Amino acid sequence: MAKFNDYARPMHAVHTADRLPQELKARLLQLRSGMWGGNYFLYLLAIVGVLVMPLPVALALGTCVLVVVAYLWIAHQPYWLIYYLELFPVLALLSALGLWQFVTLVAELAPRRVGRARALALPALVTSLGVVGWLSLDPQASFSLWRGRLAMAPRYHESFHNLVAQIPERKAVVFVRYAPNADVHLSLTNNEPDASAARVWTVHDLGDENLKLLQAAPDRTPYLYEELPDRHVLRPFPVPDEWKSKLTRQVGQR
Repeated sequence: MAKFNDYARPMHAVHTADRLPQELKARLLQLRSGMWGGNYFLYLLAIVGVLVMPLPVALALGTCVLVVVAYLWIAHQPYWLIYYLELFPVLALLSALGLWQFVTLVAELAPRRVGRARALALPALVTSLGVVGWLSLDPQASFSLWRGRLAMAPRYHESFHNLVAQIPERKAVVFVRYAPNADVHLSLTNNEPDASAARVWTVHDLGDENLKLLQAAPDRTPYLYEELPDRHVLRPFPVPDEWKSKLTRQVGQR
């Protein structure tokens, strides 16, 4: 938590009302980059889509605007697009509408071939979107980055829970000591709904403050989960000698 505070406090300190216009601009630029990458023709097609969109799509776009405005009150990095994932289908639809309008316009410019052009419009649209997706390297790279990050999170938690499952004691507490470069958005600690009934508590390693928890829960065997540079280990908590006299019993012993 302290690590996350070190990450978040400077960001919140500069998130003031006078900076909201710059913040809005930065977030919109990141949204455009995350959605269309460097393919400005897709962005231009979305603008065309805005001009021809039907009322239901306009309503969807209006809710997107409300989401962006509402999140202005929350400090976050402009590249943190996870808050705006629901907007992406609407933005993609706008590009598709713009492309459809372009295909329709081309068909109407050839009156004698209108019937054939309209018959080929849908296959041409699907093919064009496929080619555009294949050529859009920036969005694909961004998607691959987030897909890799999302795939890493379950493995990170699963390896931890596999180690915790090997604890033989009926009741235990695991102090989690994160690596200095740990991702502040991935947490291994949790708040049990019924702490007294939970077999294992997973809590932050707070140094000397750990003594207070050990005193409050003398029936729990303490462990230390430590993220080392080359591996992650779970081992009995090394109780300092000066703590033992302050505990009701020597923790870790039956």
